[in-house]
Amino acid sequence: MSIQVLVVDDSAVARGIISKFLNSDPDIDVVGTAKDGREAIDVATQLKPDLITMDINMPVMDGLATTEHIMAYQPTPILVVSSLVKSEVDLAFRAMSLGALDAMEKLSFDQFSAKDAGELVRKVKLLSQVPVVTHLEGKRRTRSTEPSTAQDYVSSSVKAEFQVVAIGSSTGGPKALYKVLSELPADFPCGIAVVQHISEGFTSGLVEWLDRTSHVRIKEAEASDRQAIALKPDFVDAHSNLG
Repeated sequence: MSIQVLVVDDSAVARGIISKFLNSDPDIDVVGTAKDGREAIDVATQLKPDLITMDINMPVMDGLATTEHIMAYQPTPILVVSSLVKSEVDLAFRAMSLGALDAMEKLSFDQFSAKDAGELVRKVKLLSQVPVVTHLEGKRRTRSTEPSTAQDYVSSSVKAEFQVVAIGSSTGGPKALYKVLSELPADFPCGIAVVQHISEGFTSGLVEWLDRTSHVRIKEAEASDRQAIALKPDFVDAHSNLG
């Protein structure tokens, strides 16, 4: 059975490009499109797609509000497809905190290469298989008022003799990193090295987002720093010497 996809974007051209590349794969079927968030909610409710590609800047209802609503009332894997401008990269990661699984750059037709199309198809295939749950931000406990069980766990279980914790993640990883790193206490005793496969140009936005939402310092990998979580730059092999 094919993977059924809903494409959401306020640009008819963008909807056409994304749909064309996805429909070129025999395992994927674009069953619907929507030009704004309100229409996306209606179409998603009717069609119940396996995955939604989500633009951020849209009229009527933007991608953030749409993602929050869908993940609260009809949890569905969401891939943010965003223009690569700094403000929108930040919003793409905000969408992940609301339940979206991953993000990639939205390119114009003349910029879209076979490699980009293949990456889009690959992400859709992988993310459509990821189980998602109801995601109500309002129910999330604030770290300032109630201690996290994850914080309690790492504080008591991580031994001082371990100098580095290594984390490797790929498609869908940014949301998982957000969940894990936001729960770490400020006095986490080890250095942490993260290797995350992510679309080119999104590394800085990912680092800034994770740094804002975590108690520990997070930066791009440069040099040894026991007090920081280091993420590798775009498409660069990471060789960490933390500790």
